Amino acid sequence: MQNSIEWLQRWYAAQCNGEWEHRHGVTIESLDNPGWMVKVDLTGTALEDAEMETHSTFDVHQGEARGGEKHNPDWFDYSVTDRQFTGAGGQHSLSKICDAFREFAETNGGGI
Repeated sequence: MQNSIEWLQRWYAAQCNGEWEHRHGVTIESLDNPGWMVKVDLTGTALEDAEMETHSTFDVHQGEARGGEKHNPDWFDYSVTDRQFTGAGGQHSLSKICDAFREFAETNGGGI
């Protein structure tokens, strides 16, 4: 069974059609709090009209909030807004964010 990062690579490759990848795509970047941000542009994919409720695992009682930042290394949030999946999380949450996108895609008919 492939992990969600490998799955995301296959999903991205399946969207590439000579045009989509020039205007849309997937972005994975590090955050300075520290953590990860994953953005997936759903425009032009089978998921572009799919909706998702915002999900958050962050609990201020679990991770101390200092200056408004999230300091639990396992926190992660994700949502779909304006045809974009956005997931963010702590330094140990990249695979969890990718898992959440995979579940969203497979549940909404956009799996591969």
